[in-house]
Amino acid sequence: IVNNSNTSDVDRLIGNMQFNVTASNWLTTTARFGIDNFTDYRLEKFARNSANFSKGYLSKNWISEKQFNTDVFAVAKKSFNSNFNGSLLVGFNYNSRRRATLNAAITNFIIPGAPNILTNATNANLSANNFNSLIRTFGFYAQADVEAYKMFFFTFTGRNESASSFGSKTSNSFFFPSAALAWQFSQLKAFSNKSFFSFGKLRATYGRVGIQPQPYQNFNSYAAATYRDDFSSGLSGISPTYNGGYSRSTVAGNEFLRPEIKTEKELGLDLRFLKNRISFSATAYSNRTKDVILPINLPSATGYTTLNSNAAELKNKGIELEFDAAILAAGKFKWNLSANFSKNSNKVISLAGVKAYTLPESFIQNASLIPGQPFGVFYSTDFLKNKSGAYLLDANGFPQGGTGLEVIGDPNPDWRGGLGSTFSYKSLSLYVLFDRVAGNDIFNGTRGSLYSFGTHGDEGNTVVAPAGGLKDVNGNTIVAGTSFQGQIKDFGAGPVAITQAWYQGRGSASNTASYKQFVEDGSASRLRELTLSYEVRNIKLFRKTQLSGIDFSLTGRNLILWTKYSGIDPEANVTGAGLARGQDWFTNPNTKSVLLSVVIKY
Repeated sequence: IVNNSNTSDVDRLIGNMQFNVTASNWLTTTARFGIDNFTDYRLEKFARNSANFSKGYLSKNWISEKQFNTDVFAVAKKSFNSNFNGSLLVGFNYNSRRRATLNAAITNFIIPGAPNILTNATNANLSANNFNSLIRTFGFYAQADVEAYKMFFFTFTGRNESASSFGSKTSNSFFFPSAALAWQFSQLKAFSNKSFFSFGKLRATYGRVGIQPQPYQNFNSYAAATYRDDFSSGLSGISPTYNGGYSRSTVAGNEFLRPEIKTEKELGLDLRFLKNRISFSATAYSNRTKDVILPINLPSATGYTTLNSNAAELKNKGIELEFDAAILAAGKFKWNLSANFSKNSNKVISLAGVKAYTLPESFIQNASLIPGQPFGVFYSTDFLKNKSGAYLLDANGFPQGGTGLEVIGDPNPDWRGGLGSTFSYKSLSLYVLFDRVAGNDIFNGTRGSLYSFGTHGDEGNTVVAPAGGLKDVNGNTIVAGTSFQGQIKDFGAGPVAITQAWYQGRGSASNTASYKQFVEDGSASRLRELTLSYEVRNIKLFRKTQLSGIDFSLTGRNLILWTKYSGIDPEANVTGAGLARGQDWFTNPNTKSVLLSVVIKY
C-alpha cells in the first residue's frame, strides 16, 4: 500500500467582471464576463507484485476545462401610474466550453523502484490518448414584466439560441418562449379584513426549453485505430510499431440533429391562513418532450453501428402538494409540521417506428422505452401462459420457460410523500423527517444470481414433504415425511418441491425462463433524517468574542427502513443516477450516517 498511490491535484480559477452604466433613472446597461478554468492532474500507480498488476502500472492523466461566459443586457423600468409598472430586459449571451484530456500509461516496469516516469517501460507497453472538445452557444433573449393593481403579474420571455452542436442541415437557431401569469387575489377588498386569510395566489405558466446535443454527434469523426479481442492486449495504430493511423468512428454523424425540446404547462394555487401560520400550495403540470436524442443501432452494412438521432417523444403529467403549519406556539415551546405529496405519470408517445428501445444502462431485465408504456419499464421474459394469463405447467407441475418479451415491471413510483416535524424549546430543537415511495417495481438481480450460485438463504431452508409426497422439477419424488432443503410452492397444479435443481435452472437469473419472478415491490418508508440541534444564545460571550452565533447539531440519516423488498434497499440502483432505474445487482445500500456539526457565525 505504501508504494501504491492514487492522487488528484486540482487548480481552479473562477473570476468575473461586471460593468454597469446607468444612462437614466429608468435605463441601465450591464456587461458581465465570467471564466471558470480548472486543471486536474491525476496519478495512479501500482508497484510491482500488486494484486492486479504484478509487473507494475503507472498512469498520468491531465484534464483541463475552461468555460467562458458573456452577458450584455439592458434593463428599462417604467412606472406608468400607481396601478401600472413594468420592466423590459434585452440582451445577448455567448458561452464557450472547452475540455481537453491527455492520458498516458505504462505497464511492465523496467526498473521496479524507478521514479514515476513514463519511460520506465518499452514502447510496446506504453499507451496514450488525448481528447479535445469545444462547444459554443450564442443567443439573444428578452424578458418583459408587468404589474397591475398590485395583484396581477405578467412575465414574458423569449430566447433564440444557436449552438455548434446542431446539425448542419437543420435550423441553426431555435426559439424558446415562456409566459407566466399570476393573480394575487388576496389583494381584493373582499379579503382585506379577513384575519383568518393571509394570502392567496393563482398562477399559470407556459414554457419551452431545449437540451443541446453533445459535441461531435453532428458529423463523422475519426479516432486512433485500435483492435482488441479476448485473447491479447490489443493493437493500437498510433503506437511506434505501426507508424500511426486513424479510423472512422463507428458512430455516424447526424447532419439533421436538433436539440431536445420540452414544452410545459403548469397551474398552481398558493394559500396562507392565520397570519401565515398555515400555508398550502398545489401545482398541476403537463409537459411533452420531443426530439429526444437516442443512440439508434444501424445495420453493419452501412459501415456504422450507431446513429444519434432525434428518435423519441415523451409525455409527463402530475401534481405536487405542499403543506406547512405552525401547530403550536406556547411560550418557549413551538411545534411546526410540514408535508408534501407528488404523483407523476409518464408515457412514451413515439419511438422512431420501432417496437422497443433498450436503454444503454439496462441489464437483462431490459429497461426499455416502448410506445404507450411508462419510461424505462422492464421488458423481458416470463413463464409461458395461456390466454387467461395462467401459467402453462409441465408434467411435474412447474411453469415452462418463456421465449417472448413482455412488460414485466415498472420502476416508476405511483406517488411520493414526506412528513416532517420540528419540536423546539428555548434553544433546543428536534427535527424528524419521514418519507414514503409507493408503487414502484425493482428487479432483484442479486437474488436471482445467488440462486444460481447456490448461496441464497432460501436454498438453506429445511422443510418436510407433506402427505402424498412432492415432485421436484426433474420429476423425482420426495417421499412424505422426508426433509429437504428448499421451499414448497404451488404454481397452480398442487404443491411441488423447490430444490437446488429448480434454483439453478428455471428459477435462477442465469436462465432466461422468467426474469419476472425476480421483480418485487419496491415500496418503502424510511426515517430519512433525525436532527437534534442547540443554538448558543450567550450575549456576553458574543460581545467578548465578536461572534454572532454558535450552533451545535447531531444528525442521523437513513436510520430506519420499512419495506417488503427482500433485497438490501429498494433505492439501490446498479447504474446510480442513470436513465435505467430499479436495478439491484449486488449494489451497495444507502449508508446510515451520523453527523456532528458545529457552526460558528461571525
